[in-house]
Amino acid sequence: MTIPRMLQALCDFDPRPLNDRDADSVPLGPDGFEGVTNNSLLCHACLTNMVKTRLWVWWLRVKDAKSKIEEDKDNCWFGHECRLQEFKPDHAARYNHACRSTWDVRKARKDAERARRRAEADERERQHEEAEVDLGLFMESASRLVDHDDDDAMSGDASTFAQSASATTTTPSLGLLRFLGFRA
Repeated sequence: MTIPRMLQALCDFDPRPLNDRDADSVPLGPDGFEGVTNNSLLCHACLTNMVKTRLWVWWLRVKDAKSKIEEDKDNCWFGHECRLQEFKPDHAARYNHACRSTWDVRKARKDAERARRRAEADERERQHEEAEVDLGLFMESASRLVDHDDDDAMSGDASTFAQSASATTTTPSLGLLRFLGFRA
């Protein structure tokens, strides 16, 4: 491609996002050079700025249009600011780097997910502590009942012994509860 054709392509180029991939890759909104044609007179600084602003977006779209492999690549989290692409060729080849950095957004999302999991773990711990307190109260009342029933059985009254036998069968013994792993 010749320089005049390249400048014509950059002048005709619409830099606004066309699809989801563009939305992650290109600047949102106009770039300040809409309406510029190849007949427009631009100073060196403005021409340089237009080329810098539009060339990489234009190149991304040309790459995606010409190669299905390029279109299927995921965007690098660090985008064009990625330092790995300079010295790790496999990373540079595996990801698209003609995009904006999404690291801050991903980090914020990851931090929020971590905080949510931490809150869930704290809630589970609180529920576990409540269950241990409830179990302790249950075991205390069960031991009082068992001690009370044992005292009644010792008195020798047949009716109390029958009641204590039925109470013992419905109330779990402390030894069984401890065997099952319940703690006071």
